[in-house]
Amino acid sequence: MLLPPGAPTACDSSTTAPTCVARIGGISFRVSKVAASQLINRVLLLEDTLRKHNIPVPVPTSTLDCHAYLVKRQAPSQAPPSPDQHPHSTHLGSLGHEIGTYSHRLDGRTTIPTTQHPGGCIDDELDQLSKRLGSLRVAEDGQLRYYGATSNMHLLNEAPGPQADSAPFCGYDADTCLAQAGVGHTVPRELEDHLIGLYFAWENPFIHVVDEDVFLNTRARALSQSTTDPKSQSPYYNQVLVNAMCAIGSAFTDRIILELPSPLAEFFGRRARVLLDADMDSPSVATVQALVIMSAHEAAVMRDARGWLYSGMAMRLAVDLALHMDPDPYVKKGTMDQHDVVARRVAFWGTFLVDLGWSYYVGRLTMHINLDGVTVPKPSHKSGKSRAWTHYTDEAIQPFNAPAPRQYPDTIDHVLEHQVSLYVIMVQLQKIFNDIKLHSRGIVNSSTKKVTRDLIHWRQSLPPEISTESIFQSSITLPHTLLLHMQYHEVMIFANHPLIAGASGAMTTDIREGCAESARAIALILQIYKQQWSLRRMNIQGVHMIFSATLVHLLLSCTSEDSSTREAAVNDLKVCCEALKELSIAFRSATRALDSIAKTKEKWQASLDNPDMDTTLKTYFQVQQPISDPKIWQAVDEVICQEQNMHQSGPQLDDVSWLDGWMAMQAMTADPFALGLA
Repeated sequence: MLLPPGAPTACDSSTTAPTCVARIGGISFRVSKVAASQLINRVLLLEDTLRKHNIPVPVPTSTLDCHAYLVKRQAPSQAPPSPDQHPHSTHLGSLGHEIGTYSHRLDGRTTIPTTQHPGGCIDDELDQLSKRLGSLRVAEDGQLRYYGATSNMHLLNEAPGPQADSAPFCGYDADTCLAQAGVGHTVPRELEDHLIGLYFAWENPFIHVVDEDVFLNTRARALSQSTTDPKSQSPYYNQVLVNAMCAIGSAFTDRIILELPSPLAEFFGRRARVLLDADMDSPSVATVQALVIMSAHEAAVMRDARGWLYSGMAMRLAVDLALHMDPDPYVKKGTMDQHDVVARRVAFWGTFLVDLGWSYYVGRLTMHINLDGVTVPKPSHKSGKSRAWTHYTDEAIQPFNAPAPRQYPDTIDHVLEHQVSLYVIMVQLQKIFNDIKLHSRGIVNSSTKKVTRDLIHWRQSLPPEISTESIFQSSITLPHTLLLHMQYHEVMIFANHPLIAGASGAMTTDIREGCAESARAIALILQIYKQQWSLRRMNIQGVHMIFSATLVHLLLSCTSEDSSTREAAVNDLKVCCEALKELSIAFRSATRALDSIAKTKEKWQASLDNPDMDTTLKTYFQVQQPISDPKIWQAVDEVICQEQNMHQSGPQLDDVSWLDGWMAMQAMTADPFALGLA
């Protein structure tokens, strides 16, 4: 029962009386002044929290000045003022009665004893109620979990004990399940170390979801312990994560392990899936990281449905573990330390990047959370520490006179900081794609132009360590820096999309030039990458970037009437196709991209080279005459077929029905840069 407004009360902050008294219908309710002061402190804290989260503070029902009241409570004792000096005593009585009412609801007491200790039950209950905005609680599995405003779980002072069947796999159970799945082989520690090293060198810097120092230190402690007690396990290390890393690392090695099944990447991927099933009963930060890495592995082997699912699971679980929340309050309480802060921040932003990357890869609506609700600080190079990137390959484990891997000053903190800001722009562009049917072409055109301006500003604001100039002026540019620039140019291609950015029925000159410039830049960066690092090892996201650029080069090769432009496009097409061919050793998805390019060329040739057909393709690309010069198609054929012949034993793309949809090009509903990738 809440106290009605205007109910008679007696509560004087300056008197020595220990309680406030509220009366309703002859019944008196006594509330400690200490409790009232604590509640006011709590109200001020909650209001401050609301402001930090940009949530409007409710309009007060009284004119009580909480700050003034607290100052008066803390001031030296003075003569009691007259009743007319306390116009807010009624409101204080109301607050006191609400405390009593909440107490009755929680534990059945109808009144609060006047002798209540300030740090006793009343403070605990107020602490529980104040966390309605959301907080971390220890769940049944011993992991910290986030419960928000509409949850009642925060009322539990202590979590129930763990269920017997809720503990993650450990010891004999894990070995048994792996054996039953046919992947129970013993993995040499030396091989595991090597594959993890390859993962950290070539995959993690651009999909930065694991802090290397935290992981390696935690792993060293875990391997030195003989116990398999789940309670002693760190949230930043488990066997699911280890096997996921090894699955990706296997794509970067040429070693043949006769004792283990082949392909090695699928062997470790299968192990990770088996262990994941039980780990989901008690997930941790390591589970989030494993899901992100497993989604990359599934993309590499063309199981897009499973990869898309893993990415979404990772984002959901990241929120479950409150990785999106600012950990600073918990650091101050001693609940977390700086290692927790770093590991959680890296895990969240890596998950965010992968979730949005998957959305672009398959051309679907992203499931990531609204950034307005994210309070964990964005990555910043200022918060990072000086570190080195190691050029780690199979040569590092050669048995005789193997040279030590070379190390270079790492740019990972700069890359991650600006990668996040680039993806924020990508979110804006995706909203345009999602709402494209709701707006006219003119509105879409103006929106994409704004995104283009934002992208140009992003590029101009890059620090010297990762700027465009550094790529061409430095003798060495790290792989993740090169990939960041490739990502920028791919987004530029999307922002100047040939089939959505035009306000008229034909592709305008500026759209064509915008696409061509970014596609040429990707081809140039690929040549730099190949010269410095070889294309044998590259982050999985590079496949999609190259695919997008290749389609533009194919487009220009088939539709440009200027011979010099056409020749340059064919040369760039060759660069991109060669890159896809080399990447197909590690990623089957690169093979699919090459097959799609070949099928696209056949469809375009049939449409553009027919003198009796006035096709939509001719109209849109402003092709005045049929392309009857056989040298044009011959040059394109030589490029594509030459690279295709190098992987005839690989999987072939049987279903290319998406090309028929692309050919329709009606009302901007077909899209050669997004369709057919899933």
